[in-house]
Formats: sequence, C-alpha cells, structure tokens
Amino acid sequence: MTARLIHPFICAAALTQSAFSQSLLESVQRLSQIEKSSEGFNSQIYLKATAEALLAWEKADEEEKRRFASHLFGMHFRRSQIMASAHDYNAAAAELSAEAALQKDFEGRLEFTTKSPDSFFRNLVELQAQLTAEIGRDPLMGQVSYSFQREGEDFIAARFELGNEIADTTVPEVGPESALVLVHRLSKLDGKFVAAAPRLLVVAKGGRLPDVLKQATVEIVLDSAGRMSARRL
Repeated sequence: MTARLIHPFICAAALTQSAFSQSLLESVQRLSQIEKSSEGFNSQIYLKATAEALLAWEKADEEEKRRFASHLFGMHFRRSQIMASAHDYNAAAAELSAEAALQKDFEGRLEFTTKSPDSFFRNLVELQAQLTAEIGRDPLMGQVSYSFQREGEDFIAARFELGNEIADTTVPEVGPESALVLVHRLSKLDGKFVAAAPRLLVVAKGGRLPDVLKQATVEIVLDSAGRMSARRL
C-alpha cells in the first residue's frame, strides 16, 4: 500500500505564536511545507517531521494540546500507511490505534459521517483489513463506531450516515424511521485488500450494524454524473 495524503488536515497559516508554544508552531509549519511541496511526498522526511511534532506534542500542556489536536488529525493515519507499506505491521497497527485515540480524546470524527462514499473511509478500511489480516486482530476493535468484520476471506465495513442527504440532494426514501448506511466489501486483489464500489442502503433507524443490513429495503445509486436513483431490494 502506497502512502497517500488524504486530506489537508494541517493549516499552519491558522496558527499564531500566542496560541501554541514555539516548538509546536515550528513542527506544524514543517509538516505543512512537506504536504505542500511541489517535489512530491517523501515518506522518510514525513516520518522524521512527525516524530518531531509528536515530541513537541508530548511536552505541551493540556490547553495547548486541546487547541492543537485538530491539526494533528490524520498524522498517525499517514504514519500507519507508511509503516504498512514497509511491512512493519505491528507498528502500523499501533499508529492506527493512536489515530483513533487522538480523535476520540479531542472530538475528531473517525466515523467519517460525511454524506458521501468518500475515499478516506475506503482507504481507512483497506488499511484496517490489511493490518487485521497480518497481525491476526483488528487494531481498531472497540475504538470506532462503524462495523468491521471478517466474512470468510473478505471483510465488510459499514457506517451510518447522518441525515437524509447525499451530495446536497435529499433522499426521499429516508424517512423518520429510516437511516442511510454506507457499506464497503473488501477483498484481496494481487496481495492487497481493495474496497469494492460502496453501496448506500436505506435501513431501519436504531438498528445495530451489521445485523440491520439484512433488512435493507432500498439501495441508493449515483451515476457518473452524480444523478441519484433509488432501487428497491
């Protein structure tokens, strides 16, 4: 698995000297420069810079950590991708677990209820499946609210979406007693786990994943132009 930058989590321009200590500010600025570099992403430089940022983070007081945390969201995830690509699966699992802990402690959104079959969630569950297969346990067990489980040689991951809209379009099939759920099936292809095209299903609100998937009544389909249609199951 190649390391990819998923989202521009870090915006150094928004930070000021009065908000954070000098070491934290400098660390964030270095990470921002790496992510914006026109020379391409260098994983070893990124690992070194993030190690320095983590050292500064550990020395910060609780108020600084709270104000700084959102600028670190995604950092452990990218470190995990890099380590997994180097076959250091146990270290990658520890980084992925650290990402979940950071976001949970500082009100991040590892569930990624984003109204879309987004690439971040796909990349997350692909990495999670790889690590689960390699180390024999799910590194995010009990740390995330979505469903992730093995089905034979494959995995399935599902998460509830908030509300009844997709790409700013209301889904009429999602009434007060219903909810949208995004489902990925992950299968091994050429030695890597790959998430199949996601399915958006209408399920009973208040059900438990993954059991509620069996009672899905409608599938929401988006074509290449973003037009939505509903298909009865």
